[in-house]
Amino acid sequence: PESPVQTTTNSAPPASSSATPASTASVNKADLAFVRALESELRALASDAKRKYANVREKAEAAMLRLKELMDMSTCDSIALQGVHELVQAFVLACAIQGNHKLGLRSVSSLHLLLTRHAVSSELLDDVITSLEKQAAEMDDATTIKVL
Repeated sequence: PESPVQTTTNSAPPASSSATPASTASVNKADLAFVRALESELRALASDAKRKYANVREKAEAAMLRLKELMDMSTCDSIALQGVHELVQAFVLACAIQGNHKLGLRSVSSLHLLLTRHAVSSELLDDVITSLEKQAAEMDDATTIKVL
């Protein structure tokens, strides 16, 4: 008599848990592009700060690491960015440096982008506004025109 052992055929393997998460497919391309632009600005800020402004460079590098984590987790929206305090702090620190218009302009521009995308948490808004006011007071007319 034949044994009751069943034979299995080679069918497609079940979907594994290591497959690309569904959230990756739903990442907004505009959000991802925005985070990459911020990362580029932070890289330039860190490069401009070099050794002379080590605290700015360190904050920028910490922010870049956090942005990379967000991109790896596929959470690049404004709500997620609000949790990256290092991001805002790097630009706020750079705004506080007097006499370095290059850092100031880069920071004002980046803070403007963050504000327009609602990517600044409410608890950091006062710091951002104060930094922008100080930067505006320090700028001469030619620099102000560049910002505009």
